[in-house]
Amino acid sequence: MIMSCCAMVLPAVVRHDRWMTIIKINAIRVPRESGDELAHRFAARAGAVDDADGFQGYELLKPTDDRDQWLVITRWRDEESFRAWLGSESFTQGHRSAAERQGGTTPKPVASHSEVWSYVVAGGSDFLLDRLPG
Repeated sequence: MIMSCCAMVLPAVVRHDRWMTIIKINAIRVPRESGDELAHRFAARAGAVDDADGFQGYELLKPTDDRDQWLVITRWRDEESFRAWLGSESFTQGHRSAAERQGGTTPKPVASHSEVWSYVVAGGSDFLLDRLPG
């Protein structure tokens, strides 16, 4: 009985949260020879944003064609949560290299350009929701 009750409520909660999520996409131009270094730098600071209030997750997307633009997709509960993180010490520390955090010098940037795009979900598939038990 508990399973069927939760299965009826969970999709509504997930759908509500999904529609309310703010999506920030940082489009980063990275020369082909620097892509592995960008991925390495992201891996080195994995978890730096995880505890930010309102943070829901992120992905680093590597191009699979001839593009030089990588995408960092982050999801936030609301715009206020994202802005609070931008102004936080966590943001500042998370964007410093491991060498800088240990008192070393700032490494050369790997990106040649970056811009942030802002979106909300306007539609889509309920692929996973349709597969919940119940």
